[in-house]
Formats: sequence, C-alpha cells, structure tokens
Amino acid sequence: MQVYHGTEQTLDADTFLSILRADYESIFLTNCIIEGTIVFSAKFTAESEEQLIVDKEIVCIQCEFKNVLKFEKTFFQKEVFFGNSVFQDAVHFGETVFQNACDFGESVFEGPALFRGTVFNGTARFSKTRFQRVADFNDVQFSENAVFRGAIFQDASHFSRTFFRKKLDFVQAQFSDTAVFNKSTFREETDFTT
Repeated sequence: MQVYHGTEQTLDADTFLSILRADYESIFLTNCIIEGTIVFSAKFTAESEEQLIVDKEIVCIQCEFKNVLKFEKTFFQKEVFFGNSVFQDAVHFGETVFQNACDFGESVFEGPALFRGTVFNGTARFSKTRFQRVADFNDVQFSENAVFRGAIFQDASHFSRTFFRKKLDFVQAQFSDTAVFNKSTFREETDFTT
C-alpha cells in the first residue's frame, strides 16, 4: 500500500493535484497550506454525465486552502476527511458523490460552501463547522446520518429539496441568517434543539 504523508508543508495547486492523481491508496496531510486554485472537476457539456473518480482515502487535518477548491462532478469512493481545516475561498462540491463517510467537522468555510446536488452515501459530518458565507445544500441527498451539531451558519443556508434518509442532527446549531428547508424530505429523527 502506497501512502502519501505530508506534514507542515506548503503545496501549490499543481503539486496537490499531482498527488491526488498519483498511484497512492491514501493521502494524509497535516498542518499543510495549499496555495492556488484547485480544479479537479470533469470537463463536461450540459449533456455530459462524465464524473471523475477518486479511489483513495483523503485525510486533511488542520490544513489551510488559500484559494478556490473545485471538486464538481467527482466520485469519492473512499472516506474523505477535511477536519479542522480552513477554506479561505469558495468551495465547490456540486453534483459530487461521497460513497463513504465524509467529515468536514470543526472546519471553517470563509467563502461560499457549494454542495448543490451532492450525494452523501455515508455519514456526513459537519459538527462545529463554521460557514461564514452562504451554505448551499440544495438538492442534496443524505443517505446516512447528517450531523451539523454545533455548526454555525453566519450567512444564508439553503437546504431546499434536500433528502434526509436517516437521522438529521442540528443540535445547538446556530443560524444568524435565513435557513431555507423548502420541499425537503425528512425520513427519520430530526433534531434542532438548542
């Protein structure tokens, strides 16, 4: 098993993308700074259903992403962890599939967090995550538990037409602006207690 480990490094976008495309089974980055716009998205026309596949575990702990991060129409086959990280610009995960658990817990999104049309097939964890700009979870499908416990939404948050198949946990979440859940479906326990 080939594993990439990076600790306290500054990586440019091209280096980060080359590591992602390389033949590693897992990528572990700790306390790293990633500079430059990262675009790992399928080049597609309106008619195309092309999707890029990432078949490796990704773990980024206390990393700082300085610029735009785009993983649109990407299929993550293994667990993805971006815990305790800071995203200083817009993050795009539109129409992406997370096949296993996905964890953005205790991270900060300083720019817009755009997850429109994403499918979370494993547990999705956004516990104690801070969304400083708009959070777009419209048309998202959460197949397993969705955990936003203690999350802070400082701008508008959108969950319209979102499907929550399992438990939804918004315990102690704070909404400072509009929170929209129009036409969303809640199949199991939903908890918004403060």
